[in-house]
Amino acid sequence: MKRFYVMPLAVLHEKVAGREFAMHKVFEPHGSTYLDLGNGMILLHCSDFASAAQEKLLHEHPKVAHLQHPTKQSSVKFSELVGMHGKKFEQQHLDALASLGVQGHHTLWDLHDEVVKRHPAMSLVEDSY
Repeated sequence: MKRFYVMPLAVLHEKVAGREFAMHKVFEPHGSTYLDLGNGMILLHCSDFASAAQEKLLHEHPKVAHLQHPTKQSSVKFSELVGMHGKKFEQQHLDALASLGVQGHHTLWDLHDEVVKRHPAMSLVEDSY
C-alpha cells in the first residue's frame, strides 16, 4: 500500500540504530520518492518496505509523522491528526504541509491532489501513472 509520511530529510540519511544501513534502505527494492516542503522537511511517498521489520524501523523513528491511512482514515482532517495516538503528527508537520497549500481542514485526498499536480508518480492510487 502506498503511504505518505512527513519528516526531516536528514532522517533518510541517518544510520538506523543497531543496523549497518541508512534509513532510506528500508524501502528497497521498491524505493521511495519525496517532495521538499522547505525548512529541511519532506513529504515522503513509498509503496512498500523490504520487510515488516524494516517498516517498523521507520514507524518507530521519533521524527517521522505518519499521515492518514488512505482507505481507513482518509476523511480525517489534518487538524484532527495533530496529537493522534501513534501518528506523531504535530503542528510543525502541518506547518510544513502549508507549502503545498494544505491546511488543517484538508484531508489526505486534498493533499494527494496537490502532490500529484507537482509529481504524478507520487500518487497513492495503484498504477495511476
